[in-house]
Amino acid sequence: FAQRTYDELTFAKMPEWAAELAKADGGGRLFESEADEFGIAHFSVRLLGRPFHAERWHRLLAQQASVFDGVLRAKGCFWTHAEPDTRFDYSLVGKTANLVVSNVWTQVGIDTLSHQRFKLRNAKHAAAVDTPPAVLGALARLSAAAAKLKHDNLWHPVTEDRRNELVFIGDRDAMDERRLRREIDAALLTRDEFDAFLAAFVDRRARTPPPAAAQ
Repeated sequence: FAQRTYDELTFAKMPEWAAELAKADGGGRLFESEADEFGIAHFSVRLLGRPFHAERWHRLLAQQASVFDGVLRAKGCFWTHAEPDTRFDYSLVGKTANLVVSNVWTQVGIDTLSHQRFKLRNAKHAAAVDTPPAVLGALARLSAAAAKLKHDNLWHPVTEDRRNELVFIGDRDAMDERRLRREIDAALLTRDEFDAFLAAFVDRRARTPPPAAAQ
């Protein structure tokens, strides 16, 4: 078969190309985005300092047959009042959901690796005082990540980088954004629940020795 190479002048004269350019509207936009063309909509939720109520959030995630109608894809991270140090990473593709629960938040990782008892537990002998190179490397990476989160305003003065950050992508005509937002808001701690949680959270942190002093 004859091999053809791309020639801009030739393609510029093709009627199909002219038809695409003719789609330009009064605002100067030349093409519809794929989202517009295929009816895709998306929205995001980002909230620092206020966790989900574990039971209510679990019930919401289990309602995929109703509240998640029209959602094609969802992804992000969240935390709950029951496990505030655990970062949950969530993804949804169609009706298939995946939840990763083995991660910790950035500052939690820094605090854990900085504790003297962690260093001793991972040292070759009990008298070792130097931080293992692997731990130093991990601390450097986590510290860089923390600096970036602070620069991006993703840091809370009390709860640090713990956050709910989720993106939903779906059928523009079927995904009910308003209902999803209402349901998500209802799954968060109420004001009274949050006040009690925050008091316990601050008290726990106050009773935990700082990393350098922990034995």
